[in-house]
Amino acid sequence: MYIADDVCNGDRILTTASMFGGMWHVQRLLDSRFDGVSDESKNIAFITEMGEFFQAIKPTWAWWKRQDKEFVAGDNALEELVDAMHFWLSAQPHYTIVPRVKVIATRYHNSQQYSIAQESMYLSVWDIVQFPLLARAIGYSEKDLYSTYIKKAKKNLWRWGRDSEAPMVDDVAREGAIDCCKQLTAL
Repeated sequence: MYIADDVCNGDRILTTASMFGGMWHVQRLLDSRFDGVSDESKNIAFITEMGEFFQAIKPTWAWWKRQDKEFVAGDNALEELVDAMHFWLSAQPHYTIVPRVKVIATRYHNSQQYSIAQESMYLSVWDIVQFPLLARAIGYSEKDLYSTYIKKAKKNLWRWGRDSEAPMVDDVAREGAIDCCKQLTAL
């Protein structure tokens, strides 16, 4: 289930914002399993995963390669984007997330046309909105991004031998979404 649907009384901007807040809370749960990971390591991991994402969608931007058929991005591209999102969220301090998410969600909903090249030029000023916009550009929705993110969080806990904690992911995401929505409506 897409946890943000009922959290903010159907307001699509607050719903998207609370989705971001929920994912950020899940990332805190995952990050609590590791001590002392440097920001430099997180940034390198983010850049590496973005490289893997762009490699997965290479036919959309490699103008020098002949395409015999129309390219359709597969689930691998979305998974690489989610991997990058995990590392990006991991590097964000809490105080920067909630005040920005409503503005970011508004930007997402006001972006009708979107191209991968357009947003990739802004890697130096990357913000969370690029993730659902890139997902949209390759044919996925914000709900697809969210559900893939949650599945990957559970998979990571299983990988780390913490599979008993995987059921917590849904609860943490929901609590984070509710908390984010409450904070945004109080602003």
